[in-house]
Amino acid sequence: MFCEKCGTKMPEGSRFCPECGAPAATAAQPAQPPVPPPAAGFSPQGSAQPDGGSKNLALGIGIAALVLLLAGGGFAAWHFGWLGKGDITMEAAAKQEAEEVADPIRASIPMGTGNVNRKLDEKLTEKFLRIIQGDWYDSKGRKLVTVGDTQINDCKIEGIYDLAGGGGLAGGTFRLQENGQEWDVRLDWNISKSDLDSLSVNGNQTLHRTADAAADLETVSGVCLGMTPEQVEQKLGKPSSNLGKDNAVTAGDYTFSKGWYYPDKGLIIVFGNGSVEGIALLKGSKLRFEKSGLNCQSSLEEYAKAYGLQRTPQLPKNRYMSSQASIGNGQTLYFGMDMEYVLLSIYAT
Repeated sequence: MFCEKCGTKMPEGSRFCPECGAPAATAAQPAQPPVPPPAAGFSPQGSAQPDGGSKNLALGIGIAALVLLLAGGGFAAWHFGWLGKGDITMEAAAKQEAEEVADPIRASIPMGTGNVNRKLDEKLTEKFLRIIQGDWYDSKGRKLVTVGDTQINDCKIEGIYDLAGGGGLAGGTFRLQENGQEWDVRLDWNISKSDLDSLSVNGNQTLHRTADAAADLETVSGVCLGMTPEQVEQKLGKPSSNLGKDNAVTAGDYTFSKGWYYPDKGLIIVFGNGSVEGIALLKGSKLRFEKSGLNCQSSLEEYAKAYGLQRTPQLPKNRYMSSQASIGNGQTLYFGMDMEYVLLSIYAT
């Protein structure tokens, strides 16, 4: 399926566009679960009917207990669609759910292989694998991907193709093999040896080096870089609009043409590869960066002191200049002309 906002191709089942953050078309809601009919000989008031006696009363109580059981643990099985798939226990249902979300690498198998051109030589392949080697976790702290010397999730790496970028900021197509099958997986990464190190799988799911990537990061209203659209929505609610080329927001020297816009908060959240890559406070916003307590009304001297900068940043004088400051953990602050915005970003130039 494709994003109705920007036209980006989205993996089936995605709730949000990995490029602009726009929500996907609303999925159909499951029908209400059937309610068991009342037992014969058991009246709504709880009195036994003449032809049933105590036997029917006991049967009615048993059914009522079953309904209560379904309302507890059984409801989860119905809600997630496990019931109706044959005989399945609650333990098996939980295991099935884990298997369905646990391996984004093998989830690409139905896609097979696509058109690739340039294959990296052996030395470059080893170099880039060393950069992204290790375990990668999702936003719920689940280890989903392990990159080794020659394998990803125990699947052999046949080669890396069409790599773009270099060093810690790059991406390419990984052709994998297992049990006679070959398939391609797109991996993009941003590595700065910090809590914000990220690995994106097929432009849809962003993983981090640690189970709690947000521990030491700057936040605005509880939102930090690297969060998923679902996590942002939990903190901020739905945005007033999804930015695009036709409804971009210009502040000082920069035009924000993608992301979520909260005009009442003076806040823009920018997404890339399925997670937050920028948080912009606009001039006049009452929100602040929560670790430093600063915003667009604060002076550059205050920023230098709060983040321990070696020198005080200078504001850009035109649209072709940039004023930035690294504040650690892979985070960079950009200051707009006349402090029209302050942007917290994962990128540094």
